[in-house]
Amino acid sequence: MRCLWCSDLLGGAFEFHCQFGQFVTMVEERKLLMEAYVRESLLEMYETNRQWLGNLEPEVMEEGFVRNSVVVPEKACNFFGNAFGGYLMSLVDICGCAAPWTLGKYVVTQTCDVHFIRGVMLGEHVFIEARDVRTGRTSSIADVRIVDEQGNVRLTATVTMHIVRDIKPEDVGVQQKLE
Repeated sequence: MRCLWCSDLLGGAFEFHCQFGQFVTMVEERKLLMEAYVRESLLEMYETNRQWLGNLEPEVMEEGFVRNSVVVPEKACNFFGNAFGGYLMSLVDICGCAAPWTLGKYVVTQTCDVHFIRGVMLGEHVFIEARDVRTGRTSSIADVRIVDEQGNVRLTATVTMHIVRDIKPEDVGVQQKLE
């Protein structure tokens, strides 16, 4: 195996090698690579869907947790200026699936239990927080909530996802995205 950054041959899992002038273990190297891949993939997904999601922006991406923000766009609202439930569920689905991605899991949604607590209005700035609460061998569960700028909860959801497979640094998609 070779170092992805300096092409040096590597031995065991605990051999140190170069990473931009720093020495890191292969385990740390893998973690850095996966964090970069997950971040780039999520940003690409947000950009691809910007026309109907609005300006969904990542704020925090940590292991098992994501926090995004969005200003509700006009096309996501009814005549009264209330955000469509389907729009809010799309945000829940995307952010709910992002939490296990940060743990290196490709997932697809199986079920989504949504509780609409208070409406979200046109032009309102809201935050979508998703936390992975359980990851097993074949499924993952995330708690998602949408809160306003004052911290008032507008929606809560529990998303159950099927783990399709693990994301690995040697995956072709990972390598291509980081080149």
